Amino acid sequence: MKIMVIVEFTIKPEHRAKFLNLIHGHAKRTLSREKGCLQFDVLLPKDSANKAFLVEAYADNEAFDTHMNEPSLVYLKETYKEWIDKRDITISSEMV
Repeated sequence: MKIMVIVEFTIKPEHRAKFLNLIHGHAKRTLSREKGCLQFDVLLPKDSANKAFLVEAYADNEAFDTHMNEPSLVYLKETYKEWIDKRDITISSEMV
């Protein structure tokens, strides 16, 4: 089963540029390094400058677990924790 992940961030305005730079780099690295990552998009809604969404797809639970256990993910979260007000994550399985 494919795993779909949607992460919604509420970004502190003064940190928006740094956050987006960091998260875009993370998305590119994940897609290029993790074979099981099928999609990793950073979306910016037109009506909200302080929101960002990640839309991710992983081939299966093993690929998602690999991503979640990447040492770089710990660094990423530690780096941006003071730059955001909120993070909501939705994880779902899709029958393929």
